[in-house]
Amino acid sequence: LPALPPSPSKMPSVEPAVDAVTPFGADSAAPNDAPAKAAAANDNGGSTGGGSRRNGRRGSASRRMNYALRKTTTLMAWPMKPFATIVASLTFALILLFFTFVTYADVPDDAEHYAMFSHISIMIFIGFGFLMTFLRRYSMAAVALNFVAAVLVMIEAVFMVGALQQFEGAHLSQSMRFIKLNVAALVQGLFAAGAGMIAFGAVIGKASPSQIIVLLSMMVPIYAVNAVLLFEHVFFPMGAVDAGGAIVIHTFGAMFGLSASLVIFKGHDELGIEHKKNAANYVSNVTSMIGTMFLWILWPSFNGILTGPARTIAIVNTVISISGATLAAFAISPLLEGEKKLNMVHIQNATLAGGVAMGAVPDLAISPGAALLIGSLAGLLSCTGFSVVGPFLEQRIGLKDTCGVNSLHGMPGILGGLVGIVALATLPSAPPGAPLAETLALLTTIAVAIAGGTGCGSIVSFIDQVPSMAGRMEIAFEDAALIQCDLDPEDSYDPDPSM
Repeated sequence: LPALPPSPSKMPSVEPAVDAVTPFGADSAAPNDAPAKAAAANDNGGSTGGGSRRNGRRGSASRRMNYALRKTTTLMAWPMKPFATIVASLTFALILLFFTFVTYADVPDDAEHYAMFSHISIMIFIGFGFLMTFLRRYSMAAVALNFVAAVLVMIEAVFMVGALQQFEGAHLSQSMRFIKLNVAALVQGLFAAGAGMIAFGAVIGKASPSQIIVLLSMMVPIYAVNAVLLFEHVFFPMGAVDAGGAIVIHTFGAMFGLSASLVIFKGHDELGIEHKKNAANYVSNVTSMIGTMFLWILWPSFNGILTGPARTIAIVNTVISISGATLAAFAISPLLEGEKKLNMVHIQNATLAGGVAMGAVPDLAISPGAALLIGSLAGLLSCTGFSVVGPFLEQRIGLKDTCGVNSLHGMPGILGGLVGIVALATLPSAPPGAPLAETLALLTTIAVAIAGGTGCGSIVSFIDQVPSMAGRMEIAFEDAALIQCDLDPEDSYDPDPSM
């Protein structure tokens, strides 16, 4: 029979709370575990040695009593009214801009263009979204914030990129007073959203929802300037290549997000890899693999949509390269771990590095063997980044990279830029100044991203400041800090994951 609850005289006294979650601006403290542990001990006949797991129903009753008591304590939460105000204000501004400056394109896109657009949409919203669900207590927030942030960046970038594309040299094109909207323009918005979600991965779990929205909305103009004014009007005419965005999307997004993270969380060592909630569990690793599978399958469309007649070569090169990264990740992962087993972080991320590295030259006939070699090197580089480079950078300079965007996007993106330099230097069909243009494009993108991320991060650091270290520890990597969710004692949202 289930154990009877303790008598009222033995019941620990707990102050009832009006709300299960309170903003950190109020006088709130970290949850007190003592009452719940006392109730668990009483329920188990005074046992404190883990009897709840051995005693079946008695243990289940203990956990439910523990959960009921925990719900009477107050948990800190991010202030969501400012977040809602920011999103509403940006939406209203975009509505006005679209009414004033955006119209439909005269020439419709073909069906194939839309099919590949759909593939990229799945990558951004499902691939990136579910890849970030590895955080065991931040999975819902990861998907939700990825959703709203990607939509915001896409729509803002449609306007910003479209506006800058009307400049020819230093003069505004007189033939294009309105931004012409078609599927190709939406693809440009999705590319910007890809860079934004990469930057988001560097600060996920640590930044507040308001900080994330403000940071990514400020990123879009900087991204547009680099992608349009510098690449399209300066480096591309000189012979630079980057059809799949290894430089302008992956390298830019990673460097921007890492620079912002370094500024926003400087000195907050408690938010690094040692944070107990900055971790995965069995279920979150599986859901993260869903994102990996979608990204892996659809990456050829990401690299090939802008390649035109060379699309077949771009698709083949990307499939071969991402396959090489997968094989390399499975080969090297057990060798980098102390237990000599596969690391799911490598399997979820490094297997995709070949698609990133091939992004600069997907449409160039570099040979299938070279594509396989590039992907294998990218997989090796990414695994090393997750196991060695990431922890080293956090220890030395305090760089807190939640999703490891440097290892998946930053280093493989730079590798892709270097591949572009070598390919343009060796291919007879390349213009004479193309290798120099590719080098300048890579270096300029890194400089613009670091400067932009540092500046925007400095501004964002003044938003939603948490007053105490204990508060930052409690509110970080926590779904309940921004989403209505029941902390079921039977699942990974239990406030005490050791139970």
